[in-house]
Amino acid sequence: MMWLAQPLLFVAILITNGHAQNRAGPPIVDLGYAKYLGNRSFPDTVAYLGLPYAEPPLGERRFRAPVPLNTARISREAKGAVIDATKYPPFCVQGTSGDREVSGAGSEDCLNLNIYAPSSANKKSNCYVFGNPANWPFDHWIHQSPNVVIVSIYYRLSSFGFLATPELSDSKLGDLNAGFKDQVEALRWIKRNIATFGGNPNKVTIDGVSAGGSSVHLHLVANEKERLFSGAIAQSNYRTSVPTPEQQKVGETFSLMNTTDASHPAII
Repeated sequence: MMWLAQPLLFVAILITNGHAQNRAGPPIVDLGYAKYLGNRSFPDTVAYLGLPYAEPPLGERRFRAPVPLNTARISREAKGAVIDATKYPPFCVQGTSGDREVSGAGSEDCLNLNIYAPSSANKKSNCYVFGNPANWPFDHWIHQSPNVVIVSIYYRLSSFGFLATPELSDSKLGDLNAGFKDQVEALRWIKRNIATFGGNPNKVTIDGVSAGGSSVHLHLVANEKERLFSGAIAQSNYRTSVPTPEQQKVGETFSLMNTTDASHPAII
């Protein structure tokens, strides 16, 4: 993605100089509030997996806009130790694609991202952002073209991220478009921290395929009041009409009224 379950990659061309990391030692990055140990996938490639960018959206935070990461909590819980970032985190809960996939797999505690960087990256390297990358590692892309830093983001999907009902217009109950707001919060984290991985925070390109392409389009027109990216790529864009919460509720009511099967779980 950027924002999708099935991302593809466009590669930026920028030859880098200098070294952000010591190739001879372990690949450890220091973000100031915590140190993370990554994987040296190839001699010229390091992957940092499962770094949180927001607070876990659990309990009272379910169906709400993401809360910025409490870096003091991360630092306190680490107790000075280097945090292991060598394993992929759980992906966000999602439904089936209809192709005999298991529905509902994943975790609600999923607001993390993966970062793939060339070991020679410096603070002038371009940065590409993708999304929900459970089956899309990018180590080999960096190895083939070590001139860009790639970030893949996990954000809430389905009803956890995009529940649309008029009741959520009341902020006491929740927030609309929580999954899209996850994307925005991730871009803010990238803006603050990507230079530590050798990326240029002023040259961030978001990339999406299919539903992810739709997210890219929405970011282009959203009033985010911040310059969080400088380029955008929307591939094979899939976008249906987006109803208002009121329209969606009317549609759901109409659907239930026309359900004639008394055994249907929606019929009481």
